[in-house]
Amino acid sequence: MVMLLFGLGDSSKIIIIVLILIFQIIVAVRDAVFNIPSGTYDSIRSLGASRLQIFIHITLPAILPELLTSLRLSLGTALSILFFAEGYGTQYGIGYYILDAWSRIDYIGMYAGIVVISLLGFALFIVIDIFAEVVCKWKH
Repeated sequence: MVMLLFGLGDSSKIIIIVLILIFQIIVAVRDAVFNIPSGTYDSIRSLGASRLQIFIHITLPAILPELLTSLRLSLGTALSILFFAEGYGTQYGIGYYILDAWSRIDYIGMYAGIVVISLLGFALFIVIDIFAEVVCKWKH
């Protein structure tokens, strides 16, 4: 449906990935916020903090580790969706390359594409881990 509305270009692929992943991330953030003990907010409220200050100093640091974990999990899903989105209706991209190599019985090329997409996922996973170590020093 998205490809019919937005065409076969990159925008439809991005929209498909966002539509599938956004709800997964929203639910993870909601659950992380609900898991913050209500007593955590008492001291900062007694000091007269604004809603923005409460969000920046309490809520965001409390949910950030779970948000990054959700992003790590969503990364694998995003690469899978990208593979399938590129496999249909396009003539470029790693998903198309893998399926085209498979259809031409070029198994070396097919596995090379699979290794490339795997290395891309691994590299992005490492980037999120490094980012988590930098911004969530209290968790490590």
